[in-house]
Amino acid sequence: MLILSLLVAATLASHCCVFVATQGSSRDDSSRMISNDWRKPYKAYEMPQEDDEYMKRLERPGLGARALIPGTRQECRTLDAATRRRTFGCIRRLFTTPSPSGQDFVYSLFEKWHRRSMSPGAHGGPCFLPWHRQFLARLEQVGRDVCNDPGFNLCYWDLTLDSGMPSPCQSAIFSEFFYGNPTGRVVTGFAANKRCLNDCGGPVLSRDCGNDGWTLSSVGEADAFVNRLNFRALATPVFSTYAENFHGPNHMFVGGHMSLITCSPCDPLFFAYHCWLDYLWNQQQSRQSSNSDPGRGYPTDAGVPPNHRIDDPMLPFDATCGDGIQYPSPFTPYAVSPRRCRFHRDCGGRALWCNRGRCMGCVGPDGAMETGWPNAACFIETCRNPVNTDGTCTCGD
Repeated sequence: MLILSLLVAATLASHCCVFVATQGSSRDDSSRMISNDWRKPYKAYEMPQEDDEYMKRLERPGLGARALIPGTRQECRTLDAATRRRTFGCIRRLFTTPSPSGQDFVYSLFEKWHRRSMSPGAHGGPCFLPWHRQFLARLEQVGRDVCNDPGFNLCYWDLTLDSGMPSPCQSAIFSEFFYGNPTGRVVTGFAANKRCLNDCGGPVLSRDCGNDGWTLSSVGEADAFVNRLNFRALATPVFSTYAENFHGPNHMFVGGHMSLITCSPCDPLFFAYHCWLDYLWNQQQSRQSSNSDPGRGYPTDAGVPPNHRIDDPMLPFDATCGDGIQYPSPFTPYAVSPRRCRFHRDCGGRALWCNRGRCMGCVGPDGAMETGWPNAACFIETCRNPVNTDGTCTCGD
């Protein structure tokens, strides 16, 4: 897999931003990869005027109050089955809904937005968190419009519910009932056989979960993020921020298109992951709001990169980087992720279970389990009686 990663990097280096995995890469390495690769040349797309006007119009209340009605973002596994299917079905619909110009699909517009030519402040500086908060909100607004569903909200993937598992790649998150298989071409779940942009290292969405020793963020690391003193503590050093350093390894863990920084939005797991990152930032802001201004500390150092200064336009959005750190956020609020528990039901969903007082993600079909784990740790939605059979999640019907 290391050889494949290097071959992809060599193929795309002339025109695309790439995460280059190396065996034994540290969590600090990922931030340097992001910052360096974001500045490399890559293919620049131009958005047709009709598509640009549509995306910008969604920023204003004019496209129906429907587009701006807030709901609540939940951990994906706490959604009831009907809501989860509706949420995923709407995202899938965006894959194939023509854009207003007829030259593209609506979801592809977001893939093209996540490029330095259109969004120079998305990576490589303090505007990283505010920019992605806006990006998430725009996809939510588009989903409400295209699917004619005022109740459409993104859900988030709290990966700390999986990071304590012996094999996080076998979490139910990577099953046909959620985001699809963890390795190779994605052929299960609602994103099965999804097409990606032509310059993204492969025409069909793929993953390489757990490659090259990358790991998911732990509960302790997530808590450290939430406990940062202020925004400055998240947004420095200004060229390689704490927040980006925290987030990069989780992209690398999923692998495939998620490990190609420019191409990562091709994988809809990108939005569930970045919703969780925004959730952590929201938690951090709420903790400091009792005794300080949550926006205090936006870096104003002379070394802040262009497109990341507090008054710089947060392209392509109609806002500045400084506008993006307000609290409470004007966008969709979050339900608290399940943590502590006494019983399995305390974790809020069948794909979660209570493991010695802490909620944990269930294993998906045919996934490896510890032999002592209860049947509740096995999730197969189409099965009435999932069981732990000699350390494997199987259907006992």
